[in-house]
Amino acid sequence: MLYHIIILAGGIGKRMKSEKIKVLHDLMGKPMITWVVDLAKSISPESIILVYGKKGKKLKDKFPGIQYAFQKEPNGTGEAVRIALHEIKDKEGNVIILSGDTPLLSKKSLEKLINYHEKNTLNVTVMTFCPEDPTGYGRIIRKEDEIIGIVEEKDASPSQKKINEVNGGVYLFSIKHLRDSLKKITPENAQGEYYLTDAIAIIRNAGGKIGGLKTKKPMELKGVNTRKDLSELNNFLREEKIPKRTTIKSGK
Repeated sequence: MLYHIIILAGGIGKRMKSEKIKVLHDLMGKPMITWVVDLAKSISPESIILVYGKKGKKLKDKFPGIQYAFQKEPNGTGEAVRIALHEIKDKEGNVIILSGDTPLLSKKSLEKLINYHEKNTLNVTVMTFCPEDPTGYGRIIRKEDEIIGIVEEKDASPSQKKINEVNGGVYLFSIKHLRDSLKKITPENAQGEYYLTDAIAIIRNAGGKIGGLKTKKPMELKGVNTRKDLSELNNFLREEKIPKRTTIKSGK
């Protein structure tokens, strides 16, 4: 199958409290966005499109061999993806959507997503996880094994907020189904934005098949919104790189 990758990096990252845009903050010595672009390149897709915003002009042309799409106003992830699709308007196949502020996703996990999508003949596959505290994440709404929708935190009912399975922000869409659904999303929600997650219910209601791959490695899907988040990821990676100590028993 043909695969394209869209990387969403249009956010300013106000909670980082920095003049530098969020995705250019360093993780273990290199910008977060570099981790994501390197991952995208590792699976050799047909194309990679990076979406940047008004304060992200330093991102444009930073990475040779990829395409760029400019999101003039921060009107939501749905609008960002719609703009990116203009760069591959005549293409078919599938598109993987990654977040520029989620740098720890591994190639192995991304390949698992692709294999799951193909094996189950899905129109959309969402990567999910179950955090200790789901506050702030979009909740996964299932009917048996099938995902029927994703509800953002600010729009969730009290009963929906009790759901522990959440959206990991990594998606695999049939390009045709994604294009058709983005024509129908509206900004009628708590934030007044075009949510990419609304495409899930639209595709499902049109007869599409939606699947969810639950990862056992939630740290791979941890997004960075604050300096504390970035510090946690740096500490996690340092611990991963430090070899475990072995105890040598002395002979008698």
